[in-house]
Amino acid sequence: MKRTACLVGAACIGLALLPVAPPAAAQGSAKAGAALAQKHCASCHSIAGTGPSPNPSARPFRGITKDWPADAIAEALAEGIRIGHGAKPMVDVDFTIEEIADLVAYLASVQR
Repeated sequence: MKRTACLVGAACIGLALLPVAPPAAAQGSAKAGAALAQKHCASCHSIAGTGPSPNPSARPFRGITKDWPADAIAEALAEGIRIGHGAKPMVDVDFTIEEIADLVAYLASVQR
């Protein structure tokens, strides 16, 4: 009996020391992401599924994940890194985690 109690106690301690899985990635709303893209991105990028970008050097959203995976874009936006903008900096926006998930959902919806 004493041995069983020790084994159960050791198992509980072992389970408590296991790393906890990170929370699942937030599921964004493509509709909310479209509104954010219109507000913050459309002055330079084509945010729709077709057409050229207003700024010829700004990549259209419909192909942006060919060069940068969606998770890398999300991480870069969360860290405040302005990827791929060269000499023309991206507008200074501090997106929330929910807004980033919305933008990534929208990006996924317009990929070709």
